[in-house]
This record gives sequence, C-alpha cells and structure tokens, in this order.
Amino acid sequence: MELKVFRASVADERREWQTLWDGLSPDRRDVYFSPRYLHALEVDGKGEACCAAASSQGRLWLYPFLRLPISLPMRPGQKPGRPRFDLQTPYGYGGPMVNEAGEDAAFLAETAAAWSAWCADSGIVGELVSFHPLLENHRWAHPLVKVELNRQTIPIMLDKYPSMVWDNSYFRRHRQMVRKAEREGCTFERMATNGQMVWFAAMYSDTQDRLQAGEATRFGQSYFDRLASELGDRGWLGVVRRAGEILAAVFVIEGST
Repeated sequence: MELKVFRASVADERREWQTLWDGLSPDRRDVYFSPRYLHALEVDGKGEACCAAASSQGRLWLYPFLRLPISLPMRPGQKPGRPRFDLQTPYGYGGPMVNEAGEDAAFLAETAAAWSAWCADSGIVGELVSFHPLLENHRWAHPLVKVELNRQTIPIMLDKYPSMVWDNSYFRRHRQMVRKAEREGCTFERMATNGQMVWFAAMYSDTQDRLQAGEATRFGQSYFDRLASELGDRGWLGVVRRAGEILAAVFVIEGST
C-alpha cells in the first residue's frame, strides 16, 4: 500500500484528490473533505490545503487537513533545523474518511502506520482534529489519537422541514420570531453568489466584530470569492429583506445528493 499526499493548489494532485472524493458513496462525500472547500481556506491564508490518501484492493482512506508552519525559538548560534508543521482540521469537520471496504481493521492499521511514518518524515509536530459528528468518523481515527467530547451538535432533518418547525414544541420560539418578522414585512429569498460577495463579506465581518469573535471564525474577501467560485450552484445566499434592505444573510453550502 502506498500513501500519497495531494495539494489542492497543484492541478494534477487536485484532480486526483477530486477523483477519489467523487468515488465515495454520497452519504460519505461531505463537502468538508473536498479540494474545492479546502482550497478556499488556503487562499485566505489558513494553511496549505492537503489530503493524504491510501488505497488497496478497493479499500480507500482519505484524510484532508491544513498544514501550517511552526516557528520555533532558536538559541544563539543555533543553525536552522528542518521545517516543522502543525496540522489542523479545516473550518468545520475533518479527520479520516473511508469507503465501506476501507473499514477493514487490517487496512486501517496499515494506513495508521503509513500515516505515522509520513508525519515523522515531514516534520509534523502535532494535530488537532474535529471529527464529523454525523459521520462518526472518529471510529477510523489513528489508535494514538485521544478522542474527547467537545460539544453537542444538533442537526435538523431537512426532509422533515419546514413542517417540523410548525409542529414541534421545541421550535416554539422560532415560530414566534418568524411570525413577527412576517408581520414587519420581512421576506426571504434565495440568491446566487455571483457578484454578491463584496457586501456579504463586509456584513459577515461586521457581525464577527459585533460578536467579538476570535480568528477561527474570521474570513476575508478572498475566502468568500474563492468559495463561491469553487462551489458554483452548490453554494448560494439565503437573504432576508425588509423594504428592499438586506437585514440578514447566510451562505448555504449544499452537499452531495
């Protein structure tokens, strides 16, 4: 078995990564693992967008990550050593993804050994992984990875929406807010991202300032431009207006179907 590491910024490597991602079943082909999504983060300076991949006899293992250089203090007269790096999950979720055949225990052990060897040879100091709560891919984590519960994630089943909002008592406050917005003349529309990222990026930045958000959730104009370009019609804006004025907006990313 051979382990390869692809870079989203290199055309040939990106195509091979995309082909492997396309080969996953739809329920495992989450956008967080695609080169399109990670490349936008690299353009915004969040790190080098990469994906490790291993395959053997129909078994497949993919591991997307952002690689960031580490600056280590040097003693007087010390010569620079080889570069060191930290690995991080792209904004959202990451970790390993396998096809059904790739769940084989022997294959996972083999990929874990190959991944460890690559990290050691490549100057990787450490990594922080945010596993996907719906795909539960912590099941395929490296045996040395310590898995801890960080927070709860609450999904909404879109095949039951919007009827669930109107019928379930959990959404009582949401119903009140929607009705109030309608009384005040607010409307909702779906809008293509073409030519809209300038005002959206500015609104997003203002919101982050108002929330006193940290760097982890701050993204520049380049990120939204690239993300819109990469996703095409899989990315769109949900916009709330009142008397023509945009009051709120959300960037919606659609996964595979």
